Amino acid sequence: MGQTMPKRLDLKSLNYVKQSTNFNKGQVRDLYKGFREMSGGHWEIDKEHFMKAFKEGGVTQDEEFLQSLFNTFDTEKTDKINFREFCTAMSIFIKHQNLQDTLDTIFHMYDVGGEEYITKEEMVECLNVFGKTLEMKEFSGDHCDNVLDTQQHIKEYVDQVFKDADVTHNDKLSFNEFSLAVHRHPLLKDSATAWMAEISKDFFHHPPGA
Repeated sequence: MGQTMPKRLDLKSLNYVKQSTNFNKGQVRDLYKGFREMSGGHWEIDKEHFMKAFKEGGVTQDEEFLQSLFNTFDTEKTDKINFREFCTAMSIFIKHQNLQDTLDTIFHMYDVGGEEYITKEEMVECLNVFGKTLEMKEFSGDHCDNVLDTQQHIKEYVDQVFKDADVTHNDKLSFNEFSLAVHRHPLLKDSATAWMAEISKDFFHHPPGA
């Protein structure tokens, strides 16, 4: 699992993470403590331990979704997530100051199969995970209150998303088509970022702003 993390993050590393993620020092320390606990005190965490932490935390038992989430964090494609990757991904999800980075990250979360496109089944799977954590009825940006309160409503919603955004009519959404889908159905982005913010609460004693 790599080198052992010291109990406290050194000031140079703290300032580097702070500048590259827009978290403040207290939030970086919170992330450091949380990552250290999740990784067993190592600078990197592998897929097995990452998924185990989320399962034991009661987030979800969905294996495919957790693999997709791991791959989304593992931007260097080393089959491990280091502390810097972890902080960067958390910043994109929670701070989401750069729309393009946020869309790219969320796209790869929905892309459960890692094939650079999203199927209806993958979108249903992700929204189902989000819906088990969030009160999805709060998200009415698509003018469809309670749209995700049942499995049938999720499927109907995804059918409408694909009808509006699948311009190639191949039952798959490319990144560009997904971007169009988010423009027309902001719930796709808002639910993903709200889900990550919700499950991240245990990490923060200094809650990050939106």
